[in-house]
Amino acid sequence: MSASDELIQQVYDEWREKGFPYYSTDDAWRNQRFEQLMNYKRDVLVDRRSKIIGQTQHGQSLAWSFMEHAWGIQCGKMHTPMDIWNDEEKLKHGISKLLNGVFFPKTLPVLRQGCTILPPTYQ
Repeated sequence: MSASDELIQQVYDEWREKGFPYYSTDDAWRNQRFEQLMNYKRDVLVDRRSKIIGQTQHGQSLAWSFMEHAWGIQCGKMHTPMDIWNDEEKLKHGISKLLNGVFFPKTLPVLRQGCTILPPTYQ
């Protein structure tokens, strides 16, 4: 079952109405994220028996909230997120892939914030 053109258009219209999904620049939001980062129990990241150092996504959204310009920086020959956002055809193609489970298989568990392609404002 694939997403209808009407559904793709509806999602496209809603996204365009909301605007590009930058991370929040609100001080209260940033303070909350900073507190989460500072209160994270970092001792769980190191497994001394197996000599493994883990990782966490804590603080990543906070850091990105200061770099709105990053969405327009090209990596190699790939399109930037802003290139896709500003091209109606490409954005609708991406929406279609998301809705049809082609971009990420529908069988995947819920993706953590650090793995999604859109900030939390769109989730």
